[in-house]
Amino acid sequence: GEINNNTTRSGTVAEIASGNFGVGGLVRVSDRAGEVFRIQAGGSANGFDIITAGSGNTAVMADLLGIKSARAFGAKLDWNGVTGTDETVVFQRIHELGVNYSMDGKFSKITATLPMKSNQKVYFFGGGFYKPNSGYILSTNNVAVDNFIGYNGYFTGNLQADLIDMSGAGGGYPNSAKNCKLIDCNATQMYVLFN
Repeated sequence: GEINNNTTRSGTVAEIASGNFGVGGLVRVSDRAGEVFRIQAGGSANGFDIITAGSGNTAVMADLLGIKSARAFGAKLDWNGVTGTDETVVFQRIHELGVNYSMDGKFSKITATLPMKSNQKVYFFGGGFYKPNSGYILSTNNVAVDNFIGYNGYFTGNLQADLIDMSGAGGGYPNSAKNCKLIDCNATQMYVLFN
């Protein structure tokens, strides 16, 4: 039903999809790391920052400021060292938006390079990425990235899987980024740590 626009209610993705919340309402989504979504009329859901809200409506993440948990976008962060969900599409959307995000000390499997935005920050808090195929884990794609900081990360890959290619040139040698650091990281086959 309709709710007061200034009142934030609690719910799940499934409850929102069932149309239980009125247009204009705010919902703190328990299975999206407690992130607040606003119900809006119409729209097109992408399953990440815009989800289905029933009756042709959508629920949009209320803001993209601060540090968001990757779980807010639907990441499961369930890589256990042997198996886990391929969450490439979730992280591609997060990186497309340029959101600062946290891995919450958990791990995720990806199979494509994630392009960094300028000043985007990733807070690993002891978590990280597993990428089983060759290619960079993070890259700037020839766009200058300044002040990128990754905290307490763990990364593993295969063959040429660098942690970050700051130049985007494929050689793993930084030539454009400034003040980019990865702090307290453990990794295999990682070549560029900071410049």
